[in-house]
Amino acid sequence: MKILITGDSWGRGAWGFDKDGQYANVHPGLQAFMEQDGHEVTNVSRPGGHNQEACWNMIPELDKEHDIIIWIQADPLRDLMPEDYDPIKHDFSSYDDLINASRSLQAKAYEAFANTNRVIHCLGGGGKLDLDLMSAHPNLIALVPSITELVLDDYEHPRLWASDWIFLVDRQFDIASIEQLLVDKRRQDSLGIKSSYKHFFYPDGQHPNEKGWHVVYQHIKPLLGL
Repeated sequence: MKILITGDSWGRGAWGFDKDGQYANVHPGLQAFMEQDGHEVTNVSRPGGHNQEACWNMIPELDKEHDIIIWIQADPLRDLMPEDYDPIKHDFSSYDDLINASRSLQAKAYEAFANTNRVIHCLGGGGKLDLDLMSAHPNLIALVPSITELVLDDYEHPRLWASDWIFLVDRQFDIASIEQLLVDKRRQDSLGIKSSYKHFFYPDGQHPNEKGWHVVYQHIKPLLGL
């Protein structure tokens, strides 16, 4: 089969440290397992990218023939990146503001992908899929709502996944909001700390490692008929 993958760093697979000790993409994740099974994979995922960008990167490839299109969703708040995160610095002042913005940006991303009029199989990466929002778009298939929750039986994905926007959260946020963000951040960081989690997320603690991606592949392989 011919498969197209789009997303952010999760779309590129596992991350860790190369032989020189430099942080690097150390395993191609789903792409590698698919290619090992004889499938042809085009991967337009960009590390550090956002969801609208994942859609933009995919669109030029739609003129080509693909049997399956896969999107791995990033943290929705990354879609504020084109505005340099100004709302977080100036307009947002509570955890609920961030939640509402995340959900609004997620809805816009789903609309953008749905408007391609292609069947797109979606996996929740840094951003967990919102099944209620996605239900408005029949061509978006929720293949894996949350990769972390699929791989780890006892894990609950954070409501907000901390990307670089977290460094802009400052005194404009009240103590209760900071505490809620810390709950999410500790849960996120536990991927690289708790021993049973590290088995699938070591060494960087932010992405599945080769073992983690193998779990994901074994789950989606029969669902996609690979």
